[in-house]
Amino acid sequence: MELAMGLERSKQKFVWVLRDGDRGNIFSEEARRFELPDGFEERVEGVGLVVREWAPQLEILAHSSTGGFMSHCGWNSCIECITAGVPNGCLGYAF
Repeated sequence: MELAMGLERSKQKFVWVLRDGDRGNIFSEEARRFELPDGFEERVEGVGLVVREWAPQLEILAHSSTGGFMSHCGWNSCIECITAGVPNGCLGYAF
């Protein structure tokens, strides 16, 4: 929720990918939709894009307008980001 509020208030362009793997406990059959603040996607329309399926990460990183990348810092994402020359930040997971 804090990331959503920060993105909205920043007025910066963004692409936020919320994949199935981010939706719930991988060890159970439970799946949940990642909830954003009410009306978030409508308020950021034209500035931000929320993608709830697969996204072409390599193409996004290679695009000249990409100024940064925030991820869970898995090895593939780190290597792709470094290769593309895009500054990155890592989100830690609390278990």
